Order: sequence, then structure tokens, then C-alpha cells
Amino acid sequence: MAASLDRCTFIRLWIKKNSIGLIFIVSSLPGCALLSTGFEDDSRYTLREHVEDIFRRQNNATSEVMMLSMEEFESEEFIDLTVAEEEMENACAALNEYAVRARDQLSTGFWLKNRVLNSIDECEGATQIVESLLKDFKAD
Repeated sequence: MAASLDRCTFIRLWIKKNSIGLIFIVSSLPGCALLSTGFEDDSRYTLREHVEDIFRRQNNATSEVMMLSMEEFESEEFIDLTVAEEEMENACAALNEYAVRARDQLSTGFWLKNRVLNSIDECEGATQIVESLLKDFKAD
């Protein structure tokens, strides 16, 4: 088993350095489907779980923005929030396209998966910004 982990670690490092799109291929190999989250407790979970978590958080943030009352639309903070929400939508476009195609049981293809992987960090960062602005907005 240790040799398998060493091989997987090597493959993950090579992919991270050379081509993030190949991670889907590696994820399909037995024993290589786990990604380290980088947390001190060495938590591990699958790429799919990570992407699904970001997708849920992004959708929740969008829903919260949509549910704000009309009075709140007038504030300066709301303008910042809507700009950040639009940037989040742009950053998460590939992920949303993937989710819609998967839901409709259409082909997601290698290139779309690659676009999701290449944009997932930006999507997560934009989602964190909207979540933070929503928290601040609700605190006021």
C-alpha cells in the first residue's frame, strides 16, 4: 500500500506542476482518488466532494443575495455585494455549466472537466468573498 501512496503522491505532484487537467485521469486510478486538503489534521476527501461543496456554497450565496429585501437594494454595501456576486457567477461559470449538463445527463467531456479544474480555485475564492460580504451585510 505504501508504494501505491508514493506513486499517487508523485503523480499528484507531477500533475500539479504540469497539467491540472490530468487529475481526472489520476482520480480514476485505484488508491489515487483522494486529495489532501492541506489541513494540519491531514484530512482527505475526493475532488468530487470538494467541487460539490464549492458548488453548494456558491448556490447558497446566490440564493441569499436574491432573497434580500427591496430596502436593502438602496445601500452602498449592496452594490459591492452585487458586483462580487456577478464576479462569482463568472468565476463559477464552468462549474455551473458542468452541473447543468450532469443534471440533464448530457456529456460533460474532458475539456469541460478541465475548465472546471482550472477555475475551481477562482470560483472558491469568489464564493468566499460573497459569503463574507453577506455576513457583513447581514450584521449591519
